[in-house]
Amino acid sequence: MVNISDDLLNNIKPMVIISVTVFQFWVQAIIWFTILTKRGFTIGPLFVVITIIFFAVPNYYLFIRNNKWEKYFKEFEHYSKSKKVLWDSLIVLIIFGTFAFTIFSFYEMSQIDWSKYRH
Repeated sequence: MVNISDDLLNNIKPMVIISVTVFQFWVQAIIWFTILTKRGFTIGPLFVVITIIFFAVPNYYLFIRNNKWEKYFKEFEHYSKSKKVLWDSLIVLIIFGTFAFTIFSFYEMSQIDWSKYRH
């Protein structure tokens, strides 16, 4: 029988979740910059690939390489159940908040009449 913690995907999931969340923050920053300055910002495929690599590589070296994540896991393993629930809830709120704020920033960007600002 294989434990869940032995699953390869569980080694990669923290890196993916952190990378996606940070990427959403990055996209929000670009969108709000565009909204506030009324300047266009083109996000091409090369920009997306470079940004993903920029966030994924540090996460790999911080968590996945040499199983550094196990140190953090062992630390949280000793937390009380109420403290674990509190931290889990906080993380879920941050992830959903980031997702909701990204949607809101796209909505705000759609409300601007960009024809006034294009040359």
